[in-house]
Amino acid sequence: MESIPAYFRSVSLPYGLWQAGRRSSSLAVRPISGHDEMVVEEALATGASVARAGNLLIGRCVALSAEEEALGFDAARALTLGDREILFRALYAVTVSPKIAAGLPCPACGETIEFDLDLSIPPEAPPEPGPVHHLDVAVRQATCRVLTGADLEQAASAHDPMAALQHACISDDELSSDTLARELARLDPNAETVIDLTCAACGHDTQVYLDGFELIRRAMAVHGGIFKQVHCLASAYGWREADILAIPRARRRRYCAMASGGG
Repeated sequence: MESIPAYFRSVSLPYGLWQAGRRSSSLAVRPISGHDEMVVEEALATGASVARAGNLLIGRCVALSAEEEALGFDAARALTLGDREILFRALYAVTVSPKIAAGLPCPACGETIEFDLDLSIPPEAPPEPGPVHHLDVAVRQATCRVLTGADLEQAASAHDPMAALQHACISDDELSSDTLARELARLDPNAETVIDLTCAACGHDTQVYLDGFELIRRAMAVHGGIFKQVHCLASAYGWREADILAIPRARRRRYCAMASGGG
C-alpha cells in the first residue's frame, strides 16, 4: 500500500469542480510523493501527452478535502485550464517551495535576468460565472465553454490540435481563431500567466510564461528522475523500491546526493 503524505493545503479555484450538479470551489492538495512521480514518469515514457500526465497527477494529489480520497483521473480532466494551472502551482509550492528564484538570458544582450516569483499570489477572478458563456462578437452570438484538461488531452492526439480545441469550446465554427483566443484569455485569465521582465543591464523588456506542470517536471528530473533515484538508493543501501518511494522528496534528494558522493 502506498504511503501518502498527510499534509494538505486548501486551494480556492475560480471555476471549481462540478459533480452531480454541485460546485466545489475549494480543493485540497498534498505534496507529490515518489509513487506519484513514478506514475507521471512512466506515463510520459510510454508516450502519454503532457496533458494526460498532468491530469494523472492532479487526480492523485488533489481531493475535495483532506478527509476524502483523491479526485481521480476523470474528475481531474473536468477542471478548467486555469484551475489546473492554479493546482499545479499549489502542488509545486507544497512539494518543492512556495517561491521560485530563476533567471533567463536577455534576448537583446545575453545577460541573465534574475527574478523571484511567489506562487501564493491569488488567482484572477473570471469576468462572469461559467464555465459556459454567451458571447456577442461583432453581429453574431455564440456559446463558449472554457477549455478543460480533457479538451487539452484530446487535442494532443488530434491532427490539428488548435482546430480540435476550437471545436471543443465554441458553437460557432465561423468565429475567427484570434477572436476565440482573445475571448478564452478573458474568460479564463489563469490559464496562461505572462511575467513581464526588464533587463537591468540593457533595459530590454521581455516576457516569460509560467507553466506550473513544467515547473513540477523540472523538479522531478533532479538526480535523473525517480527511476534513477530508486536505482541509486537501492544500489547504495539495499533499500526496497516501496520504502524509497515513501521517503519525502527533500530527504530522498539528500540521500541521493550522499550516495553519489556529494556529501
